[in-house]
Amino acid sequence: STLLDYYPIESYVEAARLADQYSFAGRIANAQESILKELRRKYGAIEISHLNRLALLLVLQHRLRDEHFRELPAEICDWSLTWFEQMLNRARQGGELFDPVNPDGLMHPDLCFDFAVAAGRMLPVGGAWVVQANRMLRDSLFDSREKYSKPWRWTIRRFEKWMRRRIARVASLRAAYAAYQRLLIPLREARGQYGSYLVIHTADHYRRWFSERHQELAFRNIAALLELDPELEGLYRSSWLLDPQVTEMEPRLGFLTKIPKANGARYEWRREFDVETRKEILAFSAARREGFATGSYRPQEWAYFWPRDAIARWAESQ
Repeated sequence: STLLDYYPIESYVEAARLADQYSFAGRIANAQESILKELRRKYGAIEISHLNRLALLLVLQHRLRDEHFRELPAEICDWSLTWFEQMLNRARQGGELFDPVNPDGLMHPDLCFDFAVAAGRMLPVGGAWVVQANRMLRDSLFDSREKYSKPWRWTIRRFEKWMRRRIARVASLRAAYAAYQRLLIPLREARGQYGSYLVIHTADHYRRWFSERHQELAFRNIAALLELDPELEGLYRSSWLLDPQVTEMEPRLGFLTKIPKANGARYEWRREFDVETRKEILAFSAARREGFATGSYRPQEWAYFWPRDAIARWAESQ
């Protein structure tokens, strides 16, 4: 039997369109990942490449027919259509983007972003930036050492990290973790510990539009999105790019925090990175590698939260 006889394309498209407001939308969806693992074992990488190309086009077709898409601000629709055109070009060309990267990383990161935008889980807002609506624990926006003096918070945090690590290795824990999440999330929701935010991400595919001018455009479009949904509390971002050490070594990146910091955003240290992430951060910059070698730079994640009222005031002043 062929791959599509074994697993209908409609089921795969449905899995690719699933949204989880508690997770990062730029990763492969859990349901989609499970399907890909099974199909790869049975049919191999070339068939998976064809499947991904077809599925992306069908997900995109659903999006274009969605009345909510047509109700978005005109500027965001225009940026979305620019993404869609690029997706169609890449789908026609095929290539490594659509191939499974390896047995553990079944989809190229850029293709994960394309699926997220095509499905509406992410919105292009200008330049190299996309946003997603996230439900997040307010206490997790900024991790500070002060929090860990409270034992119960430290215990929950350690337990969550332990569960995530085990899930990656032991399939039998998936059900237990799902039950844990089903129990914990409603409890935290009831206590008002979750908030709704727009979270901004950089899409590596569009680094050519990674500029101060494009980011200002993105912020104006984000202000328009916040106006449409009063439940969104503001804009959140966390990244090693926001680290003041990085700005000191590479001043050209200072624009990433310039406008939020000057217009009411809370900006703080969040955490240090593990060894593997640290290697990725150092890989593409001689200045960062030299700073790390001399001990003057340790890769860290910083974050900002920009409240909706402050963003609105900034947008009105433009």
